[in-house]
Amino acid sequence: MSMTGELLRVSPAKLKSILDAPDSLIYGWFDEALQDNCFSVEKTWNAIEFMLDMLHEDGVIPRILPFESESPVGVDFHYGPVTYHSPEDVGAIAGHLARIDEKLLKTVYRPEQMTELGVYPDIWDRADEREENFEYVWSYFKALSEFYNRACRNGDAVLYHLG
Repeated sequence: MSMTGELLRVSPAKLKSILDAPDSLIYGWFDEALQDNCFSVEKTWNAIEFMLDMLHEDGVIPRILPFESESPVGVDFHYGPVTYHSPEDVGAIAGHLARIDEKLLKTVYRPEQMTELGVYPDIWDRADEREENFEYVWSYFKALSEFYNRACRNGDAVLYHLG
């Protein structure tokens, strides 16, 4: 079984209704009407977290937490709680993610360290796949940045869970 990072853009009004009735959330992110607002970073969530942490530790960016929040919705799915970022948090995250290009992200692609630390998924020690593995992460990182940008432009909040 794999762990995938799942995100959903919601309006502030929808977030309020979810916070008022957390059990209204359905695993698999609601119904077809909301599918256009969903995004999955698949298995890259932990690698992206690692690289963002390295950029922070290197003093390049502030700490960015696109997948972690101390704001639980009040319901758990599969691997833990559903959390959210407010529209204000989304704007800050979107701005910081937009500053990171492929060249910058590659400076913190550290397969040996990722293997040593057990960064999910367990693929970083495959020497013949290193470039392909970076491209895998980069493609999802770009899409994640676009997702947060869209949420910011719309004034949305973002829900997250590990599924």
